[in-house]
Amino acid sequence: MVVKIRRAGNICRLFEEDLSQYRGEYEDCVDYLPEILFLLAELLRSESLEEVDRLKVAAALGYSVSPLDMFPEEIYGPYSFLGDLFVSLTVLRDVVDAIGLNTVENLWRGEVRLFDLLEDCYNRVSKELGAKKKLFLKHVGLDLIG
Repeated sequence: MVVKIRRAGNICRLFEEDLSQYRGEYEDCVDYLPEILFLLAELLRSESLEEVDRLKVAAALGYSVSPLDMFPEEIYGPYSFLGDLFVSLTVLRDVVDAIGLNTVENLWRGEVRLFDLLEDCYNRVSKELGAKKKLFLKHVGLDLIG
């Protein structure tokens, strides 16, 4: 089954507008969030994605656009995007493990190597979130999925 994503570009543009004001220690990672979300949306079209990974991707996308953040933007400002980034990168790492880096990289439209971005940003954001990482995954429901 192939899912059609009609408005992925529009959602990414909204994130780009929100993130254009972000300045901080994780700016270089957060700036890639729109491209990461677009990649997740493109992965939903992939026929090589198993159902469990499709659920993870859908959960990450849903969390990113949900107003029910663990760190609401209204309270935490740009820091709230670290949660979106962590959830998205966690899912991308799982998908890369499942279907291979080459398959995922073929859909990547970012300017840096996907592997480098995944490793660097995931490690930095994970360190920043510390023990809260498990809470994010539980909040999104990823603790229940494979």
